[in-house]
Amino acid sequence: MEEAAISGDYDSFLIWNHKAHDYYVKKSNNIMLQTLHKKMTSFPVPIYYFNDEEQAELMQTMANSVQEHRSLLKCFRTKDIENVKKILIQQFRLENTALSHLS
Repeated sequence: MEEAAISGDYDSFLIWNHKAHDYYVKKSNNIMLQTLHKKMTSFPVPIYYFNDEEQAELMQTMANSVQEHRSLLKCFRTKDIENVKKILIQQFRLENTALSHLS
């Protein structure tokens, strides 16, 4: 995922991002989370095209995502559930803000 982010390969980044989420959702042994995740990821990954300005923003977004995943992994390893919650809540807020211009 990190290599894809560094090279600006958004399609590969999305694939690796989904694989990472699949792995941790399965490892959670949480049936409700697994069911929700399966429903949310049961559709094909869309293809995106970006202009130069959007590409620069996308590069930063991918770098931020890699850093968030590193932080989450550290929290998982140390069983720091409170910071896992904080990171995930912040991530969902950012995603909703980013998507709000589409509606």
